Amino acid sequence: MMRYPVAYYAMLDAARSALLTKNVYPKSHAGAVHQFHRVFIKSLIIPDEFGKMLSRAEQSREEADYEYTKQFSESDATKIISRLKSSSRPSEN
Repeated sequence: MMRYPVAYYAMLDAARSALLTKNVYPKSHAGAVHQFHRVFIKSLIIPDEFGKMLSRAEQSREEADYEYTKQFSESDATKIISRLKSSSRPSEN
């Protein structure tokens, strides 16, 4: 059960780190996701697929934290991690 939050927080930390390179300092989870979309997705620096994964992960994290009936399996976490790994590409400079 613990892998899903770890996957989400890894994505969130990556988004916040990327935002720091643009001198953007979000103060919340939602702010980080919003700013990541504004700075990187809308400007086509990062493929939309990553933004969608981050948004879905944030929504699922909120459900897990605040909707006590929501359950996530190890399989759910493994699917997200697998999608991230298969979508990862080195940056082209």
